[in-house]
Order: sequence, then C-alpha cells, then structure tokens
Amino acid sequence: MSSCCSFTDSAKAHFTKKDAEKTLARFKRKGLDDTTRLLRNGLADAGLVQGTVLDIGAGIGLLSLELLNAGAAKTFAVDASPAFVEVGKSEAIRRGASDRLTFSEGDFLAIAASLPSTSLVVMDRVICCYPSHGELLKASLDHAEQGFAWSYPRERWFVRLTIGLENMIRKLQGSRFRAFVHPVREMHQALRDSGFVLLSRQETTIWAIEVYRRG
Repeated sequence: MSSCCSFTDSAKAHFTKKDAEKTLARFKRKGLDDTTRLLRNGLADAGLVQGTVLDIGAGIGLLSLELLNAGAAKTFAVDASPAFVEVGKSEAIRRGASDRLTFSEGDFLAIAASLPSTSLVVMDRVICCYPSHGELLKASLDHAEQGFAWSYPRERWFVRLTIGLENMIRKLQGSRFRAFVHPVREMHQALRDSGFVLLSRQETTIWAIEVYRRG
C-alpha cells in the first residue's frame, strides 16, 4: 500500500459520522446485513465463538456485539474511522457491553503490535479497502490463535465492474478512497501457508464468506 497514513486519511473522509449513524439505524430496522449474518452464523456453527475476538475494520462493532451475545468472552474492535468508533462506543454502552468490548481507533497495520493475539480474528468486508492485501492478511493471521473468518469481494467480472464503477464515482466526487478486488488464489495460499483449514464457505452476489480453523 502507498502508506498507512494515506489509507487512514481516506478512510476517515469516506466513513463519516452520518454513515455510522445510518449503519446503526439500518441495523435497528432490519438487523444484520447478509455478510455479517453469514459470518456470525458460520462461526457459531463451527464452534469458534468462544474466548477472545479481534474484529479488524469493525465499523461500529455490530459483529463484535453479536459475537459477545453468541458466547465470546471479550472483543477488541479496531477501525480507522473516528466517527464509527464513536458511534460504536455509544452503542456498546447502550447495550451494557462496554466492559467486554474495547475499541481502538486507527489503521490496524499501524497499531497491530499493540493489540493482543486472540482466539478468533474476524474481518468483514475489510481486505477490499487496502491496496496491499498481503500485508494486512499476514498481520491478521498472526493474531489468530484458533480461528479466522472474513468476507471479501468475489473475483468475478461483474464484481470488478461494480467496484470499478463505484471507484469512478468516488473519483468524480473528489474522494481518495478506493476499493479493490484482490487475487483470491494468492489469499487462499497465504491462509494455507499460515496453517489454516477451511471449514465453510458461503456466497452472496458480491461477497465470499469463509470460516477457518488453525490446523
């Protein structure tokens, strides 16, 4: 990636307080969106919701809160957007979960050394925000003691077209934030090299949702 600072700056500008509040309002109306729901259910089915959880690119922490409800002891949520962290902290307090959900603001790669290894690491629609997938994936897997789960854009022409059009709109609007479709074969090889075994895979039109256990 070009630099952690450029990513952080673009993420702060892209993921605003208004977006965070809309995310929370949508959850209260409709519940979890498809990828987050499938991640939660896949982890529960695999018996991996236990111990501690590191939620990278957590947004307002909805997956973290759901995993606490499902049996996790404590979650650590990391996000680069101050606005999303602020709304997430307020929601955790409202639910009485602030003692078990700790938020950290910043680019995960910049603060990874300060974060603990956990039983489980989750990344829901995060890898696509980073120009360099390898560095983020390696650092994430290094923190995962037992399980890892994530969602990422499927490597299909219509997904590339959709994300390409979104990036074009962002450019026209003056936004520096971009999304990426990374090579799935390389990412899967990184998981195997780190000793992770695939337990389940599900798909939506755009996203692949996978759950792994360290072998």
